[in-house]
Amino acid sequence: EISACLVGSEMCIRDREDIMQISTLDKLPLNKEAIVLKLTTPNPLRRRLLDLGLVQNTSIKSLYVSPSGDPKAFEFRGTLIAIRNEDAKTIQIKF
Repeated sequence: EISACLVGSEMCIRDREDIMQISTLDKLPLNKEAIVLKLTTPNPLRRRLLDLGLVQNTSIKSLYVSPSGDPKAFEFRGTLIAIRNEDAKTIQIKF
């Protein structure tokens, strides 16, 4: 059985015993892993991310945060890449 709820501006989906939070990549806590749901990033950055393998259902992990908090470093498919918060807001994830 699947049910959904809205907590503030975040959507949660309950699937059996697991609770998945749907959010954007900029809100992924440090050292947490998530699954990419959708990229709404404008070109040419969208093309670059797709070329690197950041596609739907890709596992991505937040690893580092710069001293100023922006950008953050993420690891996916053996690649470590820094993404600005402005751009991370355009990547929908579940975790």
